[in-house]
Amino acid sequence: MRRLLALGATLALLVVIQTAAAAPPQKIGYQGVLRDEEGVVVPDGYYGMAFRIYDGPTGGLALWTEIQSLPVENGVFNVLLGDVQPIDLPFDAPYWLAIQIGANPEMIPRVELVSVPYAYRALYVDGAGADEDWVIDGDDIYRLDGSVGIGSTPRGEVAPEGPEGDTERAVDRGLNRLYVRGANQKVIHSALWDTDDEGDGRAAIYAYRSREVPSPGIGYAHWATNNAITGYNAFGDEYTFGVAGYTWYDEQRTGGVLGSKYDGTVWAALGYEDEFQIDWGIYTPNDARVGGFVMPVGAINGYVLTCDGDGAGTWQPGGGGGGGIYGAGTADFIAKFTGETAIGDSDIYNADGAVGIGTTSPDASLDIERADEGAALEVVSSYSGPIGHLVKFERTGMVQPSDDVLALEVPPTASDSSQFIECRRGGVQFAVGADGSITAEGDATVGGDATVEGAASLIGGAVITNGASISGSATITGGAGITGGVTISDGAVITGGVDIADGALITEGATIDGDLRLVGGLDVQSANDRGGAFRTGFQSDLTRVVRAEYTATGEYDAVAVFGRSAPADYYGIGGSFEGGFRGISGVVFPTGTETYNGVHGRVSGGSGTNHGVHGHAFGTGVNRGVYGYAGGSDESYAGYFAGDTHVTGTLTKAAGAFKIDHPLDPDNMYLYHSFVESPDMKNVYDGIVELDFVGEAWVVLPDWFEELNRDFRYQLTPLGAPAPNLYIAQEIMSNQFRIAGGDPGLRVSWLVTGIRKDAYAEANRIPVEEMKPAAEQGRYLHPSLHGAPEQLGVDYQEEKAAGGQ
Repeated sequence: MRRLLALGATLALLVVIQTAAAAPPQKIGYQGVLRDEEGVVVPDGYYGMAFRIYDGPTGGLALWTEIQSLPVENGVFNVLLGDVQPIDLPFDAPYWLAIQIGANPEMIPRVELVSVPYAYRALYVDGAGADEDWVIDGDDIYRLDGSVGIGSTPRGEVAPEGPEGDTERAVDRGLNRLYVRGANQKVIHSALWDTDDEGDGRAAIYAYRSREVPSPGIGYAHWATNNAITGYNAFGDEYTFGVAGYTWYDEQRTGGVLGSKYDGTVWAALGYEDEFQIDWGIYTPNDARVGGFVMPVGAINGYVLTCDGDGAGTWQPGGGGGGGIYGAGTADFIAKFTGETAIGDSDIYNADGAVGIGTTSPDASLDIERADEGAALEVVSSYSGPIGHLVKFERTGMVQPSDDVLALEVPPTASDSSQFIECRRGGVQFAVGADGSITAEGDATVGGDATVEGAASLIGGAVITNGASISGSATITGGAGITGGVTISDGAVITGGVDIADGALITEGATIDGDLRLVGGLDVQSANDRGGAFRTGFQSDLTRVVRAEYTATGEYDAVAVFGRSAPADYYGIGGSFEGGFRGISGVVFPTGTETYNGVHGRVSGGSGTNHGVHGHAFGTGVNRGVYGYAGGSDESYAGYFAGDTHVTGTLTKAAGAFKIDHPLDPDNMYLYHSFVESPDMKNVYDGIVELDFVGEAWVVLPDWFEELNRDFRYQLTPLGAPAPNLYIAQEIMSNQFRIAGGDPGLRVSWLVTGIRKDAYAEANRIPVEEMKPAAEQGRYLHPSLHGAPEQLGVDYQEEKAAGGQ
């Protein structure tokens, strides 16, 4: 067998442009020409190569090793050393590179790793060269003395000449430690990119001034102050500033400039126009918002600044001689004009949201009291057109049984002949007396919008027509007829054989006692949490608290009970049932050969996640979110899924197979194959590879292979000819393994297995053997196969319950 040599190899360091603070690349580019020992270029193909770095030209232990399968074309190969195994050596000493091709020995001599010529400049950075001012300490580089200049030599501050005689502005004040100078560009640009939302105290530029001895300034001019940051614009061009602050987002607690003092004892921010402070301290041509108060432009001599409840300021005429309105009053009294420009107390009093007229102790939102002659409240409208209501009392919240919309009271000593309500159109037409009696002229008719309440009774053949309202403790008995749009509400009692015809409305609180015959449709409405309640205490398996039955015949999919609740998207439950044994039971007794559903669930539409049927079970015992049982024929399935099925947990089964249309007779037959089983969570991988000219081959596996698998097993089978020396020359490492010992060009079938080691598999190992729970001991998954009766089946009770037995 001819020995392989790598001749004409070249070594190059990678030059990579990276972002600031990035680590140097841990890769080395290498190129070579692969020839045999006779100098002939090897055939094109993939070759397994091992690369090692030593700390000496011979002997020693390898400091770094990497194996790659590389393509060779016209004898030339290229490799990035470190592409598989990063090179984490410090490179603080000489190193040599050794190369091994296939099963050949390492090439001799080793290749010494050398520097790129300009890398010699690094000697002057870490203090090993002629200039030792710079110090490198880990990731930090600094110098202990001297100054740094960028764009110019380090220099001090030289301000432009000031007014005549002002020599201090033109003084050079010594060297700066860092001096940066530029033209027509940003001189210093600093950007901080947050990569997390944890922590504070970050800044793109942070300036901090400290002192060992007191060094106060002498004034407000920039040359007379000592600051952490001084912003000075030498020339007064338009739109140029000493300091300009901007903020990108209009969010709370963001700003362009922040001025803050820890305890507020001195200025947080100071602004002035010149050193004598004779002009604006802060100037804005628009409204200024200060602490929630908007201060507007437009001040006029003699006007005062006030604001509304939203903090918006306005300028208003001043009081006194300025022609304004002024006066005095008493707390909690509503003000009124007592003169042309004077304000004083009115008779209206406000106390904690309650208003009193004629009283300072209101008992309601509006309390009107009058001690002299005359009506306390009189409402008169002289308008002759339609107005809907002259006076309207309405309660929109929940009404309690003891509440009244309108309460009328007279003293207990009042005469029984006094009246609460009197309705007139000329003479008295209808009146409610203080003793609860109702007085009406002529024959009373309950109809239209009439209201029957209190202790009134409707008996015999009374007729209640469209629009009537019955409430309170009114009683409807006997053969009374209720038709049209009659409303029966809170407290009314319906007894006997009352007929209620189409359109009648029975609302919350009405009591129905005895048999009720509905001639038309029944409409029950409520404003609280129950539209209707049906109860019975009858003890029988045949009891039906609510029974709905469609009695017509014909091919119609009529719905016996319909529930709908969809107040908004993703809200509302159409029906909710609670039972001690079954929450809901759906039963169909077919007589034909169609497809029938005991329970049918369907969701259609939307762009979210839809569940046709959702099952959830939780408890300390055995819980099954969905349980299915089917029996009676060979075509019975406890669960049948027409489509993809996904299980996020562990799937257990007694047997498993795939079932497809038979490839040779798809019209008439099926084909089955059993699953492959294992006591381990085993993965199987296989393939075919052809050996190279030296009888070897590298098998490259997916890059996730070793992250997913462990405990590897191998099988090799030669194809077309025997290969008694065939073997695994290199076990799996870096997601590849090497086959050797065969003739060149031999095709080899390989098979590799591994045991899963991913996070889910490690946490959910499948037990090979386990004891049955106490409740299942003596029972069987398949009792008939063990000669036991069906009553000893583990699922016997569930199957019995599922079958409705």
